[in-house]
Amino acid sequence: MQVDLRRGVFTISIDTELAWGSIHHPDPETYRDYSQERQVVDSLLKLFEKYQIAATWATVGHLFLNECHLDSGGKHKEVMRPRYPWFDGDWFDADPCTDVSTSPLWYGQDIVQKIQACSVPQEIGSHSFAHFIIGSPQMTPECFESDLSQCRLVASDMGVDLKSFVYPRNSLGHVEVLAKNGFLTYRGRMPGQFENTGTVRRRIMRLADKLAPRGATVVRPEKVCGIWNIPQTYFFSPSTGKSRKLPISFLTYMAGRRINQAVRFKGLFHMWFHPHDITADPERSLQGLENILSRVDKLRAANLIDNLTMGDLGETLSQEN
Repeated sequence: MQVDLRRGVFTISIDTELAWGSIHHPDPETYRDYSQERQVVDSLLKLFEKYQIAATWATVGHLFLNECHLDSGGKHKEVMRPRYPWFDGDWFDADPCTDVSTSPLWYGQDIVQKIQACSVPQEIGSHSFAHFIIGSPQMTPECFESDLSQCRLVASDMGVDLKSFVYPRNSLGHVEVLAKNGFLTYRGRMPGQFENTGTVRRRIMRLADKLAPRGATVVRPEKVCGIWNIPQTYFFSPSTGKSRKLPISFLTYMAGRRINQAVRFKGLFHMWFHPHDITADPERSLQGLENILSRVDKLRAANLIDNLTMGDLGETLSQEN
């Protein structure tokens, strides 16, 4: 059951993973261009400081490390592995077991430190330790607990108390394990809408709702297994896929319609993306993001919307409900 909000809420979550996001591909380092992600992180933090925006950086646990080493038991033997039938070998085969200077796409302690140093306090959340697919049948509760335990260990070494979880590939599962392990929130999928209508009519209704969002389709958080589901509502990727063919002004206009919906009906606008979604065309993507943040900043100044991280929203909801 969704819960009411006092006013609209604007939330950003950023899936921060570097090459771990492609660990299940044959050559993770070259599957996508990750070489510019550190520069993108710098640009994002500058924008967040300019507009006083707090975001949740859902960070793969291995990125908290500056280095790791192969020992007699193998790579990260303390982490239980699910055995996916479609994946040959060990999940950590591509882990170079070196350091950030030698293999910068596999370690990110410097990135975590930059986020921590931002003048606008940011939330650092979890994106699993090694980008496991949690919703797969092969991911047992025991495997997930092992993963979360390692996440907490490496995060605590950097003074980070993990409260929020973002599922890799948005593959949800074992929410009860998150609750058991002290998490307060997770990012759920966009709620299905118009599912009981025919295909053509459903497409028409979805398009109409994008152009003129209604109160009936506003999204709000809900409590699941004792913790808060903060559903995603908007994937920001203006320079990839079909979106790259559309004017950035149109894309930010459409995002603005959803933000207005959240304001009018006291709902949630939860935007998410990866840094590599920005690197495809940094100038275009960052300009689009700045347009959105500027709009939110003005609405916030008018007391029409709150900017909250996933963790802050979860704490607010827990106090009020």
